[in-house]
Amino acid sequence: MTENAKVLTVTCAAGAAFAVAPTVYGVIKNSLPKPISDADRLRIENGRFLTEGGKSAILHGMNLNDEIFFCERNSEKVSETVEEIYLGLEKRFGSYGARTLINEYNNAFISESDLKHIRKLGANCVRIPLRWYLIFRKPDCRGEPMLERIDALVEKCRKLGLYVILDLHSAPNGIFESGKEGFEARNAVVRLWSRLAAKYKNNPVIAAFDVLNRPLAGNNDTLHKLYARVFKAVRNIDESRILIMEAAGDVDSLPELKKYVNSGVAFGLYSHFHTTFETEAMVRSISAMKKSGIPLVVCKIRSDETWNYSLGKLCGEGASWLVGDYKATAGMCRLFKGETEYADLENESYDELTAKWKSAPLTKNYTENKELAKTLKNYFACGEPAEKEKMLKPELKVKFGFNIIEGVKK
Repeated sequence: MTENAKVLTVTCAAGAAFAVAPTVYGVIKNSLPKPISDADRLRIENGRFLTEGGKSAILHGMNLNDEIFFCERNSEKVSETVEEIYLGLEKRFGSYGARTLINEYNNAFISESDLKHIRKLGANCVRIPLRWYLIFRKPDCRGEPMLERIDALVEKCRKLGLYVILDLHSAPNGIFESGKEGFEARNAVVRLWSRLAAKYKNNPVIAAFDVLNRPLAGNNDTLHKLYARVFKAVRNIDESRILIMEAAGDVDSLPELKKYVNSGVAFGLYSHFHTTFETEAMVRSISAMKKSGIPLVVCKIRSDETWNYSLGKLCGEGASWLVGDYKATAGMCRLFKGETEYADLENESYDELTAKWKSAPLTKNYTENKELAKTLKNYFACGEPAEKEKMLKPELKVKFGFNIIEGVKK
């Protein structure tokens, strides 16, 4: 981990920003950013993220969303996914033209100045969404990936001292189907992560591969088998790359703990902290998971009015978490909000769309949620709890909503 993001085990009284948290925190030093180096590469040991030099690392960061807002078709506002917009553009301009247009939008949507702002707030990590149809020329993730934009983001993050989590946000369709479509889709996911493992082998900026974003599968066995295949494929290329395996909802959908203890795997959750009960339940699950040898990352937090309570509790547990999203049209969990000029996807020319998408998504056209920024700055700075952790008893049961996971004796 970089000097500017090392966790210092100082003991100081918890300030007003951490008043709801039960422990005393260390702090993350936020002076001038220093680039991430080979010594900062992360690994997992005994349920914790550590650098190669043995420094404790806790990831606190921001999701870099890539939703496409402010579009219309034939003068009517659209509410479509990025894939639907891509497919419409592909019909007009071909696959290369559609990808190029969306890349223009994304380059303006998240620029170097945005990354600097995130770093200035004290974050040490960002999560970048990947959509397979935007990075592969051929169907089913075949051929070499086109990662110029991602490469540029990763390099900017390296210079700023920001770790990167690559997140497969859009997987091939039918990934959990039982027939040929599902089989081919799962093969495509394995190919994708194999390509990325080779591309970013030993790259210390990449904190982890988040194998599948929010996999609402309904078939945990299929999900676990896919995770096992990706794990094997990545390990054949990179022996130590950290993989995040997300739950399909609650923790009882996660793979069996003992299969992945001290294997370079972390588990992931996606959470809306609407109530203090939800926060308390998740914190208990994080504690149990960590003691069993696997860290649990809250990959995306979308909260309402409970930011101080929920982030204070997560910091008290020494958990890694990322909030989201960076930009949106509305919502309490968006750092920047606003509306800007609409793009007519049906009638405007390629040049007109290009010009519009080079300027409209820029952050200067949005309004920052100053209160949320202040809150995040406080909690991005929290490090390891100063007091020693208590060992879990072997048979301790930890509730998460209506689910239970067993504490595992070390």
